[in-house]
Amino acid sequence: MENQEVDPLGTTLKRAFERAPGLQPRPEFIAGLTTLRPLPTAVSRTPRFRATRWLTIAATFLLVGIGGYWSFEARLSADPLREAAIGDHRYCALGLTTNGKEATGITSLAEAVSRYEPGFRVLEDEPGDEIPTSDGPARVLNRHSCVFGGRRFAHIILDYRHTSVSLIVTRGAATRWSIHRIAAHEMTTARWNDLTVMSIRTAGYAVFVVGGLPASELSPLAGALSADLRRVLPKE
Repeated sequence: MENQEVDPLGTTLKRAFERAPGLQPRPEFIAGLTTLRPLPTAVSRTPRFRATRWLTIAATFLLVGIGGYWSFEARLSADPLREAAIGDHRYCALGLTTNGKEATGITSLAEAVSRYEPGFRVLEDEPGDEIPTSDGPARVLNRHSCVFGGRRFAHIILDYRHTSVSLIVTRGAATRWSIHRIAAHEMTTARWNDLTVMSIRTAGYAVFVVGGLPASELSPLAGALSADLRRVLPKE
């Protein structure tokens, strides 16, 4: 009798409650519990939270990058000298309208040399009437001087690969905008709508080669012109 374990009062009461019919949960309550999702623990929330955070950071960098690209494109489109060269090519070489703007002050190169820009003198003979390139020759069709966008240019129109290409030269340092650099000839190139624009850097002049060809097809001509013009254009 002394070694027999006596059931504690608490245990007896617990069993009585568990067996009482009136205290049993309703069947619909039990069924409802099965449809509930368990709350995520702190451990399960952490990876999801970190993933969301890194996705947010990545999206932020992407937006910043896109914004920087748009800003870069805006700077390209806002370059007045380059836009003037493009407009001059479209008007003089292609005979196209340029949003109401026209080339003015059109003269021969000889007159422009005597009245406006002595440095254009070398362009009366250079480049030669036929320019050899690795993709076939280019031929000079016309040499003149004109004003477009408030800037006086020497404008030489060439036939190259059965299309009109402009060599446009003006006083002043070449612009530094660049999408792609052709290191061998220190040129930069950009695409503007349907035109490729290449800039040849010289000491005293901004030189543009403008045409409807892709850069890969226009670069042999630009390279040949670069070699001539860097040699003959005044350095001051």
